[in-house]
Amino acid sequence: MKPSRVINLRFGHILGKNGGLLPNMKLIHKLMLGGRLGDGKQYISWVAIDDVVRIIDFAIQNEEIKGPLNLVSPNFVTQEEFGREISRIMQKPFFFNIPKFLLKALLRRQANEMVLSSIKAYPKKLKDFNFQFQFENLTSALKHYLV
Repeated sequence: MKPSRVINLRFGHILGKNGGLLPNMKLIHKLMLGGRLGDGKQYISWVAIDDVVRIIDFAIQNEEIKGPLNLVSPNFVTQEEFGREISRIMQKPFFFNIPKFLLKALLRRQANEMVLSSIKAYPKKLKDFNFQFQFENLTSALKHYLV
């Protein structure tokens, strides 16, 4: 009997029109409250929902893929870059800065987990298997889901 193949999917922040990170970010920017969280230097590893679906299908079809698999774009960005790009595309200001101490006071333990943590994940295995991302850069993904 052939052993079962196991793939451990590790998701970055998922971008989509109706779920994930973007609906809340869109509302914040619509209300003209966009800005830096903490120092803004924390990395965000993101992936478009369209690519998530394609990656899962790709991994199922390719029997050589097994073990951990990072479902992230190869182009991570800082929180500040992410917010500024949303503001630019939505043509809204980006000037609010919420300091780290205030985030920790408001969100307590969740501040580190949700807002201040930094993850610089890279899809090495997907690149090694020549997966082609539909949305490899943030601007194209945001334009697709925000406009």
